[in-house]
Formats: sequence, C-alpha cells, structure tokens
Amino acid sequence: MREQSHRENLRKMLHKKREEIIRSSAAGMKKFMSDENRQTIAAGQEQGDCSVFYQFEHMSCRQFDAQTESIRKIDLALKKLEEGIYGCCEECGEEISVERLKVIPFALLCLDCQETAEQQPRKRN
Repeated sequence: MREQSHRENLRKMLHKKREEIIRSSAAGMKKFMSDENRQTIAAGQEQGDCSVFYQFEHMSCRQFDAQTESIRKIDLALKKLEEGIYGCCEECGEEISVERLKVIPFALLCLDCQETAEQQPRKRN
C-alpha cells in the first residue's frame, strides 16, 4: 500500500511540474507574440535596437525549446512510473538518488552518468 501511495505522490509531483512549465511557457509565448515586441522594429528603431530585439527573440525560442524538452522528459518519467521503472538511470541502470529526483523529478541519468554526458562534446545537428 505504501508503494502505491509513493507512486501517486510522484505522479502528482510530475503532473504539477508539467503544469508549471506549461503555464510559464504560455505566459512567455503570449508576451513573445504580442504586438508590443513587433512594434519596436516597425517604429523605425536604429539597427542596434533591432539586433537587441532579435537577440531577445532568439533567447525566447531557446527557452521554449528547453521547456518543450522538459515536458517531453516529464511525459517519459510518467510512462516509466506506470511501467514500474521510474528512477532508473538510462545509461547504467542504477537507481537515481532520491535527492536528485527531488530536484529534477524527470532526471533520466544518475549524477555520475549526467556528469560524464556533460563532459562529452555535443553533436551539432
């Protein structure tokens, strides 16, 4: 019974985190898509002002990409929870520490494997 209660708490935590990300993303998208930002360029601002706007636009897109990736990982964590394999490192198969899962409930790698992955050069698309 305790296991079922623990799984339900994890499920609630993951759903709550997912909703927080969606709300934050929606608010950011609303601001990003507002005419307020677009009018800056249309008002005939100097070239430097336009470059600042484009930099902001680029950062916003990267933030939305990161939020989308977090939602994907949460959905995967929820699937793993249903399958009974939540909290296992995808690289080494060991359990991910409870402390790590409290901070990043959708972590796919244990701390050691995450550090190793971060030290490897990234592949460019």
